[in-house]
Formats: sequence, C-alpha cells, structure tokens
Amino acid sequence: MSITDDITDALADAREEFGEGLTITYHDGNGNSVDLSGKASLGATEREQNNNDGMVLQTEWQDVLVKASDLILNGSVVEPESGHTVKVTNAVNVMVYDVSPIGDEPCFRYRRGSNRTELRIHTNESYTDPLP
Repeated sequence: MSITDDITDALADAREEFGEGLTITYHDGNGNSVDLSGKASLGATEREQNNNDGMVLQTEWQDVLVKASDLILNGSVVEPESGHTVKVTNAVNVMVYDVSPIGDEPCFRYRRGSNRTELRIHTNESYTDPLP
C-alpha cells in the first residue's frame, strides 16, 4: 500500500467519524433533494480579505465534502449551483446553508488530488432552527 493509499484511507475514516450523528441533505430549490448522510462530511475554507478601512477580515465558509458521483438529483449526477441549499441536522438543530461562491471562485471545486471525483461545496450559513 502506498502513502497515497494510506492518506486516502485515513481521510475516508475521518469523514465517516466526523459525519456520524449528522443528517446532511442537499436541495436544489425545485423540490429535489439527496440524502448525503454517511457519504458527506463537513469542512471549512478560510479567507483573509482587506476591507476599505485597511482592516483584515477573516471569513470562514462551511464546506461540504462529497464524492461527485453521490450528488444525484432527479436521477442525474449534478454539479452544485448557487441557490441550492444544504441542511445539516444534529441532535438539537437544523442548520441551513446556502451554496455560494467565494469571491471570484465558483461555489464548488474539485478536491486536489481527487481526479475530479470529490467535491468541496462552499456554503454560507443562512439560519439555524432548533428541533422541536
């Protein structure tokens, strides 16, 4: 087994462990959705930007990491689009995230080294509701 295989296996194990207990659902806004629970994990993208006053602002986007082949809506594999949403449910809350670009980047990118098989979908938190 190569070091690349070891790293790939470790990432898959971490994804399974980190996603445990979460329900992750991707929605296209047209009533179509796919349950990504157990298939997706959460990550983050951080950026520093200078504002007009010369201050450095640090911004963090919640990312959803998933195999491109798992993002199936209405029977077809799709690419993420702005305007789609991701709902993440834990034991106490439902958090809704809007799929959105980061600056001049698109709303997703393929993960480095994944040969375009894994997506990093960028999102911004829209709102959180407590579970009843």
